[in-house]
Amino acid sequence: MTMRRLLSTVILLILALNLFAFDYTYKGVDFKCKVTGDGVCITSFSVKATNVVIPSVVVNKGVEYRVKSVSTFLNGVNYLAETLVLEEGIEDIDKFSFNEFRKLVSVTLPSSLRHVGRNAFRNNSGMKFHLASNISEAMLRSGKDFNPTPVVNGATDSSNSRLMAQSTPRQTTVVSKPASQPAPQPAKPVVAQPQKTQEKTVDVDVDIPLTTVKNTDTYCVIIANEKYEDVPEVAYATRDGEIFKEYCVKTLGVPAKQIKTFIDASYTDIKRAMNWIETIDNVTEGKSKIIFYYAGHGLPSETDKTAYLIPTDGFPKDITTCYKLSELYSRLGKLKSQSVTVFLDACFSGVERGSTQALIAARGVAIKPKREVLSGNIVVFSATSDDETALSYQEKKHGMFTYYLLNELKESKGKVKYGDLFKSVSSQVKKNSILENDKLQTPSVNCSANMKEKWQNLQF
Repeated sequence: MTMRRLLSTVILLILALNLFAFDYTYKGVDFKCKVTGDGVCITSFSVKATNVVIPSVVVNKGVEYRVKSVSTFLNGVNYLAETLVLEEGIEDIDKFSFNEFRKLVSVTLPSSLRHVGRNAFRNNSGMKFHLASNISEAMLRSGKDFNPTPVVNGATDSSNSRLMAQSTPRQTTVVSKPASQPAPQPAKPVVAQPQKTQEKTVDVDVDIPLTTVKNTDTYCVIIANEKYEDVPEVAYATRDGEIFKEYCVKTLGVPAKQIKTFIDASYTDIKRAMNWIETIDNVTEGKSKIIFYYAGHGLPSETDKTAYLIPTDGFPKDITTCYKLSELYSRLGKLKSQSVTVFLDACFSGVERGSTQALIAARGVAIKPKREVLSGNIVVFSATSDDETALSYQEKKHGMFTYYLLNELKESKGKVKYGDLFKSVSSQVKKNSILENDKLQTPSVNCSANMKEKWQNLQF
């Protein structure tokens, strides 16, 4: 008997040693993930994030893991989260998980939940819950430990007889005949069915090349605007920005702390991003290299055809609420940095990215925006030329331009000259925009006079 216990202890120690933790960024929020025996537990996330969506699937080094549980109580009082959404597929919320999240006012929970620990949510009287039909709000507010009734084929199995039969010894004689085989059948499709669509990971999103080189002189700003207040969403923009950041860190070797990411950036956020770049430029005294990436909507002024970036709180009928592209270039052109590389997965014709629909209903035709004259050490790679539309690549779940940018970074492992990068991306986008969307998209490159003779030989 002693040997058995010793053997069990050794096995448990081996399993414990195999557990590991990693970071994962989703919808602009950084999560701490711990691999457990049957999946992943989310143990914490960015304390300053106000709107948080906890993913049901995470990826680490090309391997996908299902998120089975959440246990985020540690230092909960410091979290600024106001809205919280748990994606379908998550099964367990540990006791006290959100007990000290004092700013939390809105919580959305999935039907896949199988257990909610006691006092999972603190002072919930003023909290608004958005719950699947199988979750009891009364039990949730009471603070008691409870197990939501499983959903079977979209309906609540109120009897709960099959799952109860598996967990209650007194019912084993009843289970063995009618339910021992059928029991898993209803439960698995409910959780696994949506996961199958998520598990079809886009090729550029996994197996991202890793470099041992530290690119300590490079600083990045990433703006990914998907959800707008007054104009249609930009399909896959958030994904574009998040995966581009992963390539910056893993493939280009840029330290994560030297990257500022803004998901759904407001006008103030864009100004904050520019101020950060200028501060970095001052303190690095001309030694830095800057990368500026933008995915989202652009718009031309109807009066002078000047191009603008549209913040998520921008109102296109009042162009002053948008950020002038010439101002962006002017500020970047004054930097002392070795190089400033700009990637724009947007169009400035007045048509929304990914469709032929005008951003402003009164505008019936696309406008050819004015080409800006650049100064300083800038190279700008744009997704389109003239009055073309920046298209989405639906199969790959990215903007067409961003997908082939990432693909080239993956194939070259980041060791590519700018001239070769542009040739590859331009060729692939032009060809596949016709094949996938039956509409031509022609990437373009523009540079300052200082960079005219040398931009093609630049590297990250």
